[in-house]
Order: sequence, then C-alpha cells, then structure tokens
Amino acid sequence: MFHTPLTFTKAAETCYRNGGTLAMPRDALANLLLSGAHRYNYWIGLHDQRREGFFEWIDGTPLGAFMITLWGSGQPDDRNHENCVQFVHNPDRAEYFWNDLHCFRMLPFMCQVIP
Repeated sequence: MFHTPLTFTKAAETCYRNGGTLAMPRDALANLLLSGAHRYNYWIGLHDQRREGFFEWIDGTPLGAFMITLWGSGQPDDRNHENCVQFVHNPDRAEYFWNDLHCFRMLPFMCQVIP
C-alpha cells in the first residue's frame, strides 16, 4: 500500500518500478481482502481509457462478467469522462465497492506483486 496520493498513471508507474502492477482484485475473495486492508479509497488497476465503457485490467485483460456486481450503485457513470477506478471503502457502513473517477485525481494506491 502506498499512502502518498498520485494520479492513476503515476501510481501505475510506481507499481511497475517496484516490480508489480496496481492491484487487480479479479474475484470476490481478493475484493474482500482489499476491503480490510485500509480505511480509505485508493486506485486499483482497472480502467476504460482505451475504449469508453470497456473496462480492462492494467495488464490488458478484460474485466469479465462476474465483476459487474462489484460496482457501487449507479456506477460506472462516466461523469465527465471518468476512466479510472477507485476502490471505495466505507467502514462506517461496512461496505466496499468500485467507482469510476477522473484519472488525474490524486489517491493512495495498492500494488500487487506476483512471485
């Protein structure tokens, strides 16, 4: 977990320089683990920068149908060209979900390294 807020692109570059990628929670268990990791919102490795409405992981693989259930209510909404995804954690309501957000916003981020 990197606590210094960066843009999506800078966060992805930082993960790469450290031998990994932005976190890619591809299943319910990974999302559950991320929900307990920190008490604030952060970038994950999901975006639709190449083609609007077609979300893909930072490694280029498609989102997949199962993951549609992990979006927050009304998300993704692409309000004013939101193309990157944050993991939202609301501990007061014991909920977590994904939200699309402007890629230039500054957020903490989580990297993953696969041995």
